[in-house]
Amino acid sequence: MTLQIGLRAHDYGYGEPEALADILAAYKPASIQLALAKTFSNAPGPGCLSPGYARRVRNIFEARSIAVAVMAFLQKTAESCIG
Repeated sequence: MTLQIGLRAHDYGYGEPEALADILAAYKPASIQLALAKTFSNAPGPGCLSPGYARRVRNIFEARSIAVAVMAFLQKTAESCIG
């Protein structure tokens, strides 16, 4: 049996998905948890996460052999998807 380690992405930085994926790749995690509002400066607002955005983020991390185990938007305030 192999031990697999997962990381909370926001513990390693805040910014663009590509930059954070590069940072996390150095630690070689099996998977990560993405709390979008705590992780990405360009994250969509609550209720505005699209399949296309989620796919794009997943592909960025998968290109570095990192699986996205959890992707969620954690923020208490509501924002509009438009504007």
